[in-house]
Amino acid sequence: MGYPPVSQGNPHKLKRKQHLYTAKLIREFASDRRVWVADLPSWHISEKSSDWRGSYKNRRWSTRAEDMAAKYESGLHGKLEDIKKRKTFRKHPIASEYFAIWRAKSEMAIRELEDLTLSATLQNYSPSLEEYERFESTPVIRLGRDDIGQAVMRGFDMTHPELLRCFGREMAELKSFKWRLVFAQEDKFIAPMSAPEHLLIPLSHDMLLYGVDKSEKHRPGYVNNQSEIDKVNFNLAKDENDWLIARSRSTLERVRSQFCS
Repeated sequence: MGYPPVSQGNPHKLKRKQHLYTAKLIREFASDRRVWVADLPSWHISEKSSDWRGSYKNRRWSTRAEDMAAKYESGLHGKLEDIKKRKTFRKHPIASEYFAIWRAKSEMAIRELEDLTLSATLQNYSPSLEEYERFESTPVIRLGRDDIGQAVMRGFDMTHPELLRCFGREMAELKSFKWRLVFAQEDKFIAPMSAPEHLLIPLSHDMLLYGVDKSEKHRPGYVNNQSEIDKVNFNLAKDENDWLIARSRSTLERVRSQFCS
């Protein structure tokens, strides 16, 4: 169960489009605002707008939770042009924050919101859609009705503390890692909707961050061997269930051949 569509005009300015892999980075794969997309599990490949409808989830958590996630994503977004210009990366905490909130949102996106049945004294309470939206726009739990008409307290802004809890757990697991900048020839990298098991953050069609041990000395790397690129893309794709994107169709066709041979 997700959240209901917003009312006409969206008077409370609620966030409707909730990306897991952020729109900012999706656009880094685009050419003329178009990307190539492999829909999973069918592996059907097609060209789409960089803001196609399937690139985001519809209201899986509260606007307050979405605003919190955007704060942790903004650090990496703000350094993206500098990374491309200087071809170096040293702001390890902002990469950890991005990856941790990406993982937290990926976990939250597949959960069902839980209802708590209210006491009989509230069974006749039936809030309007406007009241629902007013509840969501402030840190108050939402009231509603379940499928059999019972009044329920819906975990509307319980999504904010739960997303924060998941984020904190992921950050704790990333304490011993830093991030290495890796480049590929041409347009060979892909990106998944959900955070992968491996510590990989695709930044564009030819650039990504790779988690390494903090004690390890490293400098920006270059991957020109196709077999190494295939391994990276396999690790990005193997846990994904929604979609993969790339700059070119041929890149996705090569990844598909690894899974559908």
